Amino acid sequence: MPNLDHSLIHRVNQCMRGDHVHRVRTWLFLYEKSSPGSGDRIFYECLLRNYVVTESIAQAANRTTELTRQASDELCACGRPFARA
Repeated sequence: MPNLDHSLIHRVNQCMRGDHVHRVRTWLFLYEKSSPGSGDRIFYECLLRNYVVTESIAQAANRTTELTRQASDELCACGRPFARA
């Protein structure tokens, strides 16, 4: 299909999670089948871009939370030299 953003399609596929697969694949299908320059193409491209941004932010927040949790656990372990296992 002409004028498709293949980089966007790749990023969407990377971000897709199990609970969103059917819905996001439908969006991808409608994006790919819409006419170049049509309102539908623009709508689904924006929807997919927003999905990628939202998922990227959520993944970054999850990584930050996990790193903070690990750092906190390490800090607590250092403060208790005789901690019991």
